[in-house]
Amino acid sequence: NSRNNTNHQLQANANGELAKDHLFIESRASIRQQIISSEDRVAVDNLNIGNRAEVRTFSLSPYYKNDFGGYVDALVRYTFDVVQFEEGATDSENHRTELDLSSGRKFARTFWGLRYSKESVIRDTGDDITYESLFGEIRYRLGRRLSALARAGSEQHNLGQAQTATFENGDY
Repeated sequence: NSRNNTNHQLQANANGELAKDHLFIESRASIRQQIISSEDRVAVDNLNIGNRAEVRTFSLSPYYKNDFGGYVDALVRYTFDVVQFEEGATDSENHRTELDLSSGRKFARTFWGLRYSKESVIRDTGDDITYESLFGEIRYRLGRRLSALARAGSEQHNLGQAQTATFENGDY
């Protein structure tokens, strides 16, 4: 290692409103140094030479929000993430889709909600991973401090090489 190394640092965020009160976009980017081995020397600053690799991340997430006449609040979001390692780990792409529906402001005593998400992690080396979930709940307000609540949901995790797990749950 040369004593004339340059270690880059970046933390950038940018958000925008593309259509008033409805369509938005969020973005993030970073460059940082990551310790490669916990067995080698480790410094607490960004000046040490050796035992580190550069990690770059980027995220772009457009989303749509709407209040459908006070009856339904909706959020639809897509997120694209990239993680790139100089060395020591595998690069990956992450695609996430989310849909949230819930009761609007016109529901005073009853609340309901439904959430769906799917996430795919595509790795340069190793197996790709997929997570998918669907959850719902309904709540009825019986009084100022008491509500009846029911929840149910399902998750499926595909961890590659035929490793799949499904979880179903609920509480009442």
